[in-house]
Amino acid sequence: MYNNFIRGGHPYGAKGAFPDNPTTADYERDVIPKEHVIPQAVGVGILFFVHGVCLILLACSKMENKLAAWRDAFRYFLWCSTFYLAVNIIFAYSLYSYYYQGIEYHVCRYPFDCEEGANDTIATSNYYYAVPRDTDSYCPTIDHMISYYLKENHIEDKECPYTGYGCCEFSVSCFFYSEYDYLYSDMASNWEEDMSGLIIYNQRKVDKVGSNCVIYNEDSISNLIETYLEKPTIREEEHILTYLFIYLFIYLIMISCIACIPKKKESYSKMSGSV
Repeated sequence: MYNNFIRGGHPYGAKGAFPDNPTTADYERDVIPKEHVIPQAVGVGILFFVHGVCLILLACSKMENKLAAWRDAFRYFLWCSTFYLAVNIIFAYSLYSYYYQGIEYHVCRYPFDCEEGANDTIATSNYYYAVPRDTDSYCPTIDHMISYYLKENHIEDKECPYTGYGCCEFSVSCFFYSEYDYLYSDMASNWEEDMSGLIIYNQRKVDKVGSNCVIYNEDSISNLIETYLEKPTIREEEHILTYLFIYLFIYLIMISCIACIPKKKESYSKMSGSV
């Protein structure tokens, strides 16, 4: 028997072998997602550049003295860049603090294979993974993860009971018997007849063995868990978009204020003796 870990959190996700008797240090090293800051330097730099060019061109169009206009526009760009930088640092730090500092996780275990152990016990091979407590109040069940997978991939079919091969199904007997400390002989004697350990979910089978089903073999269970662990990342991307919209809103307000400045005209004094 052996264990594997699956760590979510793109782009720092990973999976691999895991100890038989894991410790807290093992969980923190392999299972719990790594804290990271969303890389923004390149995007902010591009926005600064575009912002500066637009402001310089816009300010120059308002003034007839081009040399003075360039100086004023450049000075204004420095002030605006400083303001933008301060806003970005504050907002980015708030985003980092909210998402990546102090997040608590459930460390979960799912047995994907059962064998006979010592003294008629059940020995399991397990997947270890972690889910944030703010998105999951408990470790998700396998049927909950299946439902999420079907909806995310738009392959849920509630009409599958009326098709030729029916709906996909999956045995959770290994999980059930090992979770409640049954003897291996109990599980082995009831494996074929125990319908309570069988879950049926809304996906249409294309053949008798259900080769297209979400859970078809050991690797498919791993893929299912990996897909579910991407859920927090989707939520983070939505908030990144919110951040960019706020940034764009501030930028448009500043551009609008510059555009409303009346064009500056040079004043001329009439010289004596001129006609």
